[in-house]
Amino acid sequence: MEETQNSRMTLPFNVSDQQIIDQADTSVTAIVEEPLSQTLIEEPQVEFTVFEEGSKRGKPLLVASDGYRYYAKKRGKNSVLWFCSSRSVTCKCYASVVQKGSDFVRGNNSHQHGPEPSLKDRVSVSVKVRKEAREQPFKSTIEIEISPS
Repeated sequence: MEETQNSRMTLPFNVSDQQIIDQADTSVTAIVEEPLSQTLIEEPQVEFTVFEEGSKRGKPLLVASDGYRYYAKKRGKNSVLWFCSSRSVTCKCYASVVQKGSDFVRGNNSHQHGPEPSLKDRVSVSVKVRKEAREQPFKSTIEIEISPS
């Protein structure tokens, strides 16, 4: 049986005696361009809050309502340059915010990490606890009343 298969493989074959069916049923259809959407996607308004002694070391801290925090890098006469405070060896985030008076404008770089949920409340509580601890140094931290607002 192997011999017959091998002999068939070596025989030449003629294609000219078979019918070639021409299938020219393909058609060309024009692609209609759809108009571009005029819908604008608006980002939610982000509110910024400056805590004058918001950092662990008592330095100013800018907290955004979307869960990001910034430290004051440079202070000018009319402006403050804030950089993202999440800058470690593993995550180098170069996001920034420029403050001019009460106006805040984000920089070109986006965050390289996720936001921190309920950050504003946590910073607010820690500022209140530190203030209370300074005013009453012999009061236990358990005795200090904590509320985010």
